Amino acid sequence: MTTNAPKTLKFMILGAVAATLLSGCNTDSADDGSGNGPSDAPSSASASPGGQDPAYTAITTVEQDGGQVVGIDRVDEGDKGYNVEVLDGDVIYEVDVDSTGQNPQQRTKTDFEPSDLKLLQQATVPLADAMKTAQEAEPNKNIDEANIEGEGGTVTWEIGLDVDQGQGGSDVQVDARSGKVVK
Repeated sequence: MTTNAPKTLKFMILGAVAATLLSGCNTDSADDGSGNGPSDAPSSASASPGGQDPAYTAITTVEQDGGQVVGIDRVDEGDKGYNVEVLDGDVIYEVDVDSTGQNPQQRTKTDFEPSDLKLLQQATVPLADAMKTAQEAEPNKNIDEANIEGEGGTVTWEIGLDVDQGQGGSDVQVDARSGKVVK
């Protein structure tokens, strides 16, 4: 009696490989910035077309030049983009980007309060993670603004959300150390 086990096994392996290739599975963990690979920015939980709030693109765009984004504010008049604050060393710069979160303008040094720098040093949760948490708490809303706050020994990211350019707004506070919603 002959067995077809080796042929069967070969076809099963071939089938698994083909299914993986056809599914478009990408095991590369690097983000090439093309939007086709993994990213730290959430891919959903927003009201934006395509499921990606342009605020996350703004963060990725600005951080490519170095530093860590520590504040963002969407310009509500018209479709003018975002003002993004980035901490580079112990200096805070402002960078303007367009409404898609791209095309950064020149960095401008800001007059940031030393007390805010101390708050930022205490934060262990990145701003983008806090924004994602806020959008999970308030689904179908976009990021309007986000900044660091400190009251009563608690350091929080205050995330302003809205449905459409200032309409239907709400604020969510996310603990900057634990990442949990506090208000």
